[in-house]
Amino acid sequence: MNDNEKISQKANIKKQSYIVNNKSDIIISLDEQFAQPIEKRKKIYEFRKYKLSEEMKRLWIYVRQPVA
Repeated sequence: MNDNEKISQKANIKKQSYIVNNKSDIIISLDEQFAQPIEKRKKIYEFRKYKLSEEMKRLWIYVRQPVA
């Protein structure tokens, strides 16, 4: 194995360790009026037209403008 192949192999190993499954996280954008009750745990449901992956581990809530 030459030096270039060793470097390439090391680069591939590093890349693999940083790969995140694109189904493990999801970002949902909400208006402030809906995000605050969720944060305070007064609202526990948010319905969407799509089904979430069973691989999902984290849900990120982005509050739209003007809060952002």
